[in-house]
Amino acid sequence: MTEDIYSFCPICGSHCSLVVTVKDGKAVDVKGAGESGFQVTTCSIRKGEGHILGILNAPDRLKYPLKRKGARGEGKWERITWDEALDTMSRTIMDIREKYGPEYFAILLGEPKGMEFHFAQRFGTAYGTPNVFTPGCYCGWQTGMATQMTFGPVFLWARPESKPKIIMIWGSNPAHVGGTMIGLTRNDIIRSVAGGCKLVVVDPRNIEIWPEKGMRASDADHWLKLRPNSDGILAMGMIKVIIEEELYQKEFVRDWCVGFEELCAEIKNFTLEDVEKYSWIPKEQVQEVARLYATNVPGVIGWGNALENHGRSLQQCRAIAILRALTANVKTPWGGYAELIPAQYGPPGKFIFGGAVKERAREFPRSPERAISDFKLGLKSAFIPTQMLIKTLLEGKPYVPKAAWVILNNPLLTFPDSKATKRAFLKLEHIFVNEVFHTPMTEIADLVLPAAWMMEHDTCSFWPGWLGKIKSSPKIVAPPGEAWSDMKIVNELHCSLPHPFGESGIVFLHGRGHGLHRGPDLQRPPGCLYRPV
Repeated sequence: MTEDIYSFCPICGSHCSLVVTVKDGKAVDVKGAGESGFQVTTCSIRKGEGHILGILNAPDRLKYPLKRKGARGEGKWERITWDEALDTMSRTIMDIREKYGPEYFAILLGEPKGMEFHFAQRFGTAYGTPNVFTPGCYCGWQTGMATQMTFGPVFLWARPESKPKIIMIWGSNPAHVGGTMIGLTRNDIIRSVAGGCKLVVVDPRNIEIWPEKGMRASDADHWLKLRPNSDGILAMGMIKVIIEEELYQKEFVRDWCVGFEELCAEIKNFTLEDVEKYSWIPKEQVQEVARLYATNVPGVIGWGNALENHGRSLQQCRAIAILRALTANVKTPWGGYAELIPAQYGPPGKFIFGGAVKERAREFPRSPERAISDFKLGLKSAFIPTQMLIKTLLEGKPYVPKAAWVILNNPLLTFPDSKATKRAFLKLEHIFVNEVFHTPMTEIADLVLPAAWMMEHDTCSFWPGWLGKIKSSPKIVAPPGEAWSDMKIVNELHCSLPHPFGESGIVFLHGRGHGLHRGPDLQRPPGCLYRPV
């Protein structure tokens, strides 16, 4: 029997609409579903399609709960039941809570896929730990906060309503990830370039732009092969040219900008020779690109995640945002606009922090005072940089957590300084990991819990949140062995906790019409995080 099932790709932030062909219970083909009406900017190398089939059909998937047998890193495991795994975790974290306090249990989360991210956050609130670590320090916060500090809103979205005169791809690889972090898609770029739009690529690598035509960064009007992490220096150099040559939009700056005089004073502190020395871009090319961008309005800068992965990210992103302001590329077709329509559903924070959960957790409130983070403001948005955990474990200040639960994450591969990260994690007494395959992180874990992947369970996803959409992701094939979705793992662990934590009224209601109904097998006690209605 063959069936086509519509869903969304979970691989990158574009989350393209797909149709998956299932034959006799096995996924055999994946294609972009352009007729769905949702975004389809499938990557040229078919990364999404290849990964989906590869993961769903991989023979080396984790299938059963495993308990470490022997020393950490030996790779010796004992298969156990889910009841034993949940009982072990439940007893461990409740013992930690009683002896030390809930803050001694840390939860590490990765990129949101479905609702597992928020189930884990809500569990953290119910249990009482403020130490829930998320990947914002690597993705989203730097560009978002730079935009907010410069323009007011967190996101300034590109609008493909007319032809831009120039596109700058800055620290992004849209041919492979679908688009940039301002909503400029791969297809938008290709269509604009084909229509005669000027193209500038800022990237050390000769990235693909239009693979079907063999077009790379070297074929753009300008390819700025900058020194890695010198993006802010390059942006300030362009700002210097635009101001000193009076190429900025004078009326816009006069009417809408604050701090222009201070900016003029700042650019006197360096020369274009300094910019060339530290960015590796010839000053003549800096001048030419600055002039090209400033004199071709509307223009759009499609920046990417590469700008966010080092210590100067925020200020570098602010410099690029200022470029947009100086040239009045704000609220223009393509320049971006601020009037994002609020999503017609409750904010995730209400699910994470609010209602009965907050009431039941009042004994050990999830408050900044109990967290190991110095970033108290971020805690109000359930954000702690991951490196705060590593720093705390290595330095022993203000205290050393006893256990960590890793979900949607592989810290030994993705955190900076893998050696230091491993040393830090080995200081934990207990490590629990939800995973699809064995990874460097599972190698040092005490319990490994087999996770069902997207398309192996019913869920919905709102990510990227700024799109204001909820996408249904139905179960397409069965997970291997006894693998559970991360949501179910979180839910079942919560239900296994003793009263009052296992009966704290944490209920996430859903029904068939929302793509989340899982059938009578999930008729759970009132303490569960979700249940059919």
